[in-house]
Amino acid sequence: MLRAYKYELNPTEAQRLSLSKMMGCVRFVYNLALETKITAYSMHKNVTCFELINQLPDLKKDLEWLRECPSQPLQQTISNLDTAYTNFFKKRAGFPKFKSKKNKQSVRFPSNVGVDFTNYTVDIPKIRTVKFFKDRHFKGEIKQATISK
Repeated sequence: MLRAYKYELNPTEAQRLSLSKMMGCVRFVYNLALETKITAYSMHKNVTCFELINQLPDLKKDLEWLRECPSQPLQQTISNLDTAYTNFFKKRAGFPKFKSKKNKQSVRFPSNVGVDFTNYTVDIPKIRTVKFFKDRHFKGEIKQATISK
């Protein structure tokens, strides 16, 4: 059985800035991928999720600031966009919207996030250890982690 647990993080100022940059990178990639999908659809072509993910290394070469973000959240946001696009065409949801800085921001890690309950820290890729408030323990393994503002 899958369960979700919420913990409040207590990052330092540098970690908070790094998380904000990471959320900005994820938002940028999502909006760029959505624009690419809209343009391709208007030209009667289809761009798959995997084609967009394969373009990420070239995008990281062109935009140096995008290297500060791990690749997994960027790939995850493209996968989320593809799911939203599929749901729209199957008439299960509305058309995907561009992400804004004003709305809720989040970044999702599909793996590589570790929790240490003895020191109450979370290991996040490219940020290192972030403290969280002592609340409760859980048993099992982490399948994915979402950090939201």
